[in-house]
Amino acid sequence: YVELLVSLLEGDARICSTCAPFMAFESEELERAMRESGAEGVRVFGGYADQPFDRAKSVDLVVVAEKRA
Repeated sequence: YVELLVSLLEGDARICSTCAPFMAFESEELERAMRESGAEGVRVFGGYADQPFDRAKSVDLVVVAEKRA
């Protein structure tokens, strides 16, 4: 499962969180989908401490991106 956190960069400081079953996606597919939807600055990490993503070793896949309204 993927936990999706969405935070507005301006104005309201609320953070929305949801989980979704994305286990079939590879990191490259998620990056591409985010870019195609208008996201910028897409970065992929292997955990919440910004460690590099390694498909064979990483337990987590963390994708960070920005999308301007």
